[in-house]
Amino acid sequence: MGTQEGEDGYDCIEAVAKMPWCNGNVGMAGNSHLAIAQWFVGQLQPPSLKAIAPWEGCGDLFREQFGHNGMESFREMYRRSGGVANLYWEDKRSDMSKINIPTYITASFSSALHTMGSIRGFFDVNCAQKWIRFSPYQEWHDIWAVPTYTQELLSFFDRYLKAIDNDWEQTPAIRMTTLRFGSQDAIVDEPLESFPPPHVQDRKLFLTPGGRLSSETEGPQPSVVSYNSEDGNSSVNFAYTFDKKTRLCGIPKAVLYMSCSARDDLDVYVVIRKLDKDGKLMLALNVPWNSIPPNSIEEIPVDKATDLLLYMGPVGMLRASHREIDPTRSMHPNYPFHPHAKTDPVPVGQVVKLEIGIFAMSVEFEAGESVGLRVSGQTPQIHSFEELKDRLGNHDNKGTHNIHFGGEYPSYVVLPFA
Repeated sequence: MGTQEGEDGYDCIEAVAKMPWCNGNVGMAGNSHLAIAQWFVGQLQPPSLKAIAPWEGCGDLFREQFGHNGMESFREMYRRSGGVANLYWEDKRSDMSKINIPTYITASFSSALHTMGSIRGFFDVNCAQKWIRFSPYQEWHDIWAVPTYTQELLSFFDRYLKAIDNDWEQTPAIRMTTLRFGSQDAIVDEPLESFPPPHVQDRKLFLTPGGRLSSETEGPQPSVVSYNSEDGNSSVNFAYTFDKKTRLCGIPKAVLYMSCSARDDLDVYVVIRKLDKDGKLMLALNVPWNSIPPNSIEEIPVDKATDLLLYMGPVGMLRASHREIDPTRSMHPNYPFHPHAKTDPVPVGQVVKLEIGIFAMSVEFEAGESVGLRVSGQTPQIHSFEELKDRLGNHDNKGTHNIHFGGEYPSYVVLPFA
């Protein structure tokens, strides 16, 4: 994946366009790798490529897949870079602004890989004819098992490859999905003027004593809470309870003041969770309820409870030594761009400010339900396959991580109130 694959795709498209059975107009469609490839082919602007449909594809393999904000996933990939972005990895970040043809994108909140690449694609593609549909389903279900959307894909290509006048342009440019969690299906295909919606108010909720998130800090004296960064069951948690039905729709961010007394670096994971009226953590189903035998989350067999089927909430992560930000390249103020050009170790015991972008979200809460912030030193994400359970721990973190809040350390989370 990268420029080489883009060049190969360019050659294939131009060869196909010359075939006697082709009218000279070529399109691309696909999911995951087959979506990622479209970003790299499209930026080269093959003359015969007239439309693309990247249905969930990340656009920066270092920041979104193999080296999530400084935390490498595969040792061999890490070996190539020494832990920082270099020419090899910069070649794996597509320049979506060079894509100038009609584009139909999908994104899902449940994907821990493709979500932000899909959104950046919609922001950056340099063509007025562009669409994004947020799906409530796991990416493979969406592309293969929903006939309505399959027909939409055919209509899109009929319009731009065959010039059939089918009113495709009447399709809303942005269609939102809002998750409700538990036994409720999502609210789907709501048209939006923009993403995040224009009426969204980003509100800071500060970490305060007693595990509460509050619109105001409490007192001039700083407080501290800690977790064991080597234990996947150790975390700190804060929550905010809604007094009326509320929707959070947009891009959240956590700003945390942290320190570690055992190592000169910290890998920090944050996740936003939904809690029911009794304070119990909730999960969302990534396929329609009528497509599986169980009638509740609790009935799903343990060996099937993977992130292909279940979603806990949007995740953010950052290695503290990669905390540098280049705001000129950030896709959104709440999703900072980290250059990863160098490492800046954290002196043992020193408090540093970490700005952690969190994947986009759209979740509805009833009165009495709560939004929770969980911070830990191990990935909170559900494993994708049963064979990987308990085998993907973070082995770099050491000792206790401290979160400082209040006074001179105003730690907070930004939530998009819609």
